[in-house]
Amino acid sequence: MQIVLTQYIVGNCEGLDKYLHAMESETRDMVPIISGVGKNLMTDPFYRYKMPSLQARIEGGRRKTKTVLINLEDMCKSLNRPPLYVLKYFAYELGTSSQLSKLSGVNKYMLLGVFDVIKLREILAKFIDKFVICINCNNPETKLIIDEPLTKKTDTSLSLLCQACGNHNRLSKNTRGVDNKMINYIVREHIQCEHSFAPATTP
Repeated sequence: MQIVLTQYIVGNCEGLDKYLHAMESETRDMVPIISGVGKNLMTDPFYRYKMPSLQARIEGGRRKTKTVLINLEDMCKSLNRPPLYVLKYFAYELGTSSQLSKLSGVNKYMLLGVFDVIKLREILAKFIDKFVICINCNNPETKLIIDEPLTKKTDTSLSLLCQACGNHNRLSKNTRGVDNKMINYIVREHIQCEHSFAPATTP
C-alpha cells in the first residue's frame, strides 16, 4: 500500500542591522526549481518550473532572536511540499529549533537564532535536490510516497515518485545523501500533512 503525500516586527538588537538590510533588500524574483546537475537552466528564460526566491527577516531581542521565513508558504506551493517539511529541514541542517505560530489566521514560520538568507537558500537547494527533483529526469513534478511495510519485519519507507517519467526512487540514507532523520520525520508526520498544495507550475 502506498500513501501519497500531497499536503500537505523587526527588533533593534545591536549587530543585526547588516542582516536586516541584506535580507529585506534581496530581490523577490522567481527562481528556477533545479537540482545541482541542472545549473545550466539558471539562465534559461523558457524554463517553466519556478518558485519565489526565499525571503527572511530578523525579529526579537538579544536573547530571543528569531529568523522569520517570510514567504515559505508561497514557496512551498511551487515545490508541492508542506512548509513544515522545509522548516524542519532547516532546523536539522542548522542545529536549531523551529517554530510555527498563528496570528489572525496567518502562519508564521521561524527558526531560533540569526541566519543569513544566502545560507538559507543554500540549504533550501539541498532540500530540493534530495526531496523534490527526480533523480532520473531532473524534473520537479514529483510526489513523496509512503510505502507501507509488506510484513511486520520490514520498515515503512519513503519514495519519490516522478509524475513526468514515472521513476519510483526509494529514499534512504545511502541514496543521494538523504538525511535519515528527515525521512523518519516525514514518515512519522505524514498523517498530519494532508492539505493539498498546487504542483510546480509556470508563474
